[in-house]
This record gives sequence, C-alpha cells and structure tokens, in this order.
Amino acid sequence: MSTKLTISVTQEDINQGVKSNCRACPIALATLRILEVAQIPYDKEFIDVVHRAIYTHGINGYLGNKGIKFKLPIEATHFISCFDNGLPEVPFSFEIDIDKS
Repeated sequence: MSTKLTISVTQEDINQGVKSNCRACPIALATLRILEVAQIPYDKEFIDVVHRAIYTHGINGYLGNKGIKFKLPIEATHFISCFDNGLPEVPFSFEIDIDKS
C-alpha cells in the first residue's frame, strides 16, 4: 500500500538549506515539515536525502523500526545536484509515494 504526499520546497527551505548535508538540505527541511503536517511519526535526527531517495528511520508505533523510503522524481534529483553545486534554485513541488509495505 502506498500514500501520496506533495513536498513543497519553499524559498525559506532553500535559504536555510545546507549544501551537501543530507539531513539539512532544502528537500530534507521540506520533507520534515510535510511529515509533521501529515501527522506521520518520524525521528528528526534520522532523515537522509540522497540523490535518488529520502530515507527516514522508523520509530516505534509506525512501520516498526524499518522506516520509510521515498523515491525521488527526476526534478528533485536535479534540484539536489544544482543546489549542492551552488547553482541558483527556485521553489518547486513534487509528489512522493510512501511505500508502507
């Protein structure tokens, strides 16, 4: 079973984001905000954004301890590459499927 969520990366996320930091990049900041709004339990200390996916580490009561894997669309992977290389980026949104299986 999967659930769709829209991740909106805001200008504030971009301004506060840290280059080459998988836990503090703009996509990580936006994802943390959306997970909170969607009331999906997560551990803020353990969210990792890599070029093709976002990983959260599970907490008791939601998916056991295996966490959630979000596959990133191409526009998000392009954003990460540009942001990490110091190229200007603008706010954007993308959908992710949370695989709950």
